[in-house]
Amino acid sequence: MNLTSERQFSRPYEKQQWRWVEQSMVHHDMKLSGTLWIPKEQKTEPFPLLIVAPGILADESQDVVQSIADTVVRDLGIAVFTMNYDNSDVWTYTLGHKQALDYTVNHVKKSQEIDGEKIGILGVSYGGGIALLAREKRKAVIVLGAPINPFAITRNPYFQRFSRLREDGAKLIGLRGVRLASEFENPVPHKQDKPSDIEDKKLLAEYATFHSPVVLIHADEGADGLIPAEESRRIFDAVPNGSLFILEKPKQPMNPKQVHNFEGSLRAPMLAVVKEAVKNLLIEDKPSWLQKRG
Repeated sequence: MNLTSERQFSRPYEKQQWRWVEQSMVHHDMKLSGTLWIPKEQKTEPFPLLIVAPGILADESQDVVQSIADTVVRDLGIAVFTMNYDNSDVWTYTLGHKQALDYTVNHVKKSQEIDGEKIGILGVSYGGGIALLAREKRKAVIVLGAPINPFAITRNPYFQRFSRLREDGAKLIGLRGVRLASEFENPVPHKQDKPSDIEDKKLLAEYATFHSPVVLIHADEGADGLIPAEESRRIFDAVPNGSLFILEKPKQPMNPKQVHNFEGSLRAPMLAVVKEAVKNLLIEDKPSWLQKRG
């Protein structure tokens, strides 16, 4: 891992308030690695931990991941574990799904400096989807931008203008890739109860079994520039205990659940919500914070 890249933030580093520990793991021949960011402040009790899982195009989400780590460690004084991909083929980890993330959580919480009862996961895009499916114990999940999935791609014509996504779609879906790639080139009208609809409903049903607090943060055009906010709304409707934050004023009325609007650019409002969620749900253990918004 190139530590130089870890220093490319917007703040001066002569006053670093964190230290890092590189960690490597192997899970079912899958090489996983990450950086454990720990506050320099010495404490007698272990630190709460936020694990940050990048999106499916990991390299493109690293700037967001590193900004989150820097902000949370500095401003909240807790530990952060940022996950990286060691394999040149990032799909190897992504298609490892929840088992790999469960393994990572279980591995990192063994550190004597980590409070294993206070672990949260923040997932960027697809990393957030995996976090909702993983079953290793954690206090809360924060999702930045809805996770890309085959059903969103075939359901929403918004994706048809992204040529690179057409190419990546086959890798993302695996055996279904050939069929999906053809749908990219020749999109068909969305039909009720075709196989992808049935599988989509199964995925939402699994989200509905997740009872820890869930915070969804989305810009209208997607935190990663690809996924429409409607995908976050669908997850929001499915999870029993969640809040949805839209970083721009929504263009249509939302459902009666707690919905919050932010004007302005993505980065500052995003970090503000992340800090509030981590503080209330992970550090202070106040799940009622979700219901008190708005």
